Amino acid sequence: MIKNLKKKVVVAMSGGVDSSLAAALLKEEGYDVLGITIHHYEGNENLKSVEQAAQNLEIPWHVLDFTKEFKNIV
Repeated sequence: MIKNLKKKVVVAMSGGVDSSLAAALLKEEGYDVLGITIHHYEGNENLKSVEQAAQNLEIPWHVLDFTKEFKNIV
């Protein structure tokens, strides 16, 4: 049995250039990259750009929805 020796890393992706570049560089270096975005307000403008970046990089991406919790605290 051959083990997958790729190191796994999670990248918090905001939709900006910095986080997308970090994910791209890590993938290029051979890491198994997972993108996540913490959604904490209504609206999804940045989610579309993050989704597109994840698709372009061919990495899995998940949204953690904390909208209710954020409203309760702020």
